[in-house]
Order: sequence, then structure tokens, then C-alpha cells
Amino acid sequence: MKLFTTVVANAQVSWTKRGPDADFTTTNPSLSSYALCVGQNVFAIVAGTLSVPITASATLSIAGKCLGTTIYIDSQDLRGVLDAQGQPCSASTIVTTIAVCILAKFSVSTVIPVALIISDTNGNGNILFCITFTRTAVPCSAQLPKM
Repeated sequence: MKLFTTVVANAQVSWTKRGPDADFTTTNPSLSSYALCVGQNVFAIVAGTLSVPITASATLSIAGKCLGTTIYIDSQDLRGVLDAQGQPCSASTIVTTIAVCILAKFSVSTVIPVALIISDTNGNGNILFCITFTRTAVPCSAQLPKM
């Protein structure tokens, strides 16, 4: 999983902002592609305004749920990821776009829809944003692993 600050083509996303004290005012969540193609990346992009700096212990989390059961979870230090991408955390209120690159693993169902929940939590515990999108993965024969 990587964090980028580039914008790619849009698809509609069902999204929510949890809690009244969110530090990131979300204005335009989007997906790079409507299809969740097995073996390929999909980018979830959230644009908005950050009202406070991203503090130490901020996390970027992704969970995948199928029929209400968590089938995938990943979490990373948000400041570390932003630093690696050239975002200055000391001036982090200038961040206006957060993009998450998610690989649709070969084990994902191509029959049952998967809900991907992407959230950022600031070091102070406030939710920066939380978006959810539901897609049914599709097989991409060009991306199948070699046997």
C-alpha cells in the first residue's frame, strides 16, 4: 500500500465522515476506476481541507469486509507514509489530497461484493476521514499469476 498525492480519473464513492470533530473536511472522494480488478491497484482519492497538522501516531487504515466479516486489514503510520512521499509533516495543513493505493489481491471474491473502508485517524484520536466503497472484483486474465 502506498500513499500518493496525484489525482486520477473519478468514479462515484459512497463515503462517510465519522464524528463531529473530524480534522479533514472532505470535499471530493473518488476512485481511479469503477472496477476492482483482481491483481491490479485501485486508487482511492480524498480531497479536502486539513484544519490541524497531522500529528505523531496518526494512522492510515484499510479494512476489507465481505458479508460483514473482515477479510483484510492493514494499518500504517500516516506521517511516515507522507514523509516518504515528500509531504512535509511540519507544514501538513497544506495537504489537500490524500490518495491510497490498494492492490486487489488474487484471493478476493469475484462473486460477492467487498466493502473497502479507508480511514485516517490523527494522533489526537480525531478521525481525519473515513470512506467506504463497495465493489465486486472482476478477474483480469492479463494479471493472473504465472504457474
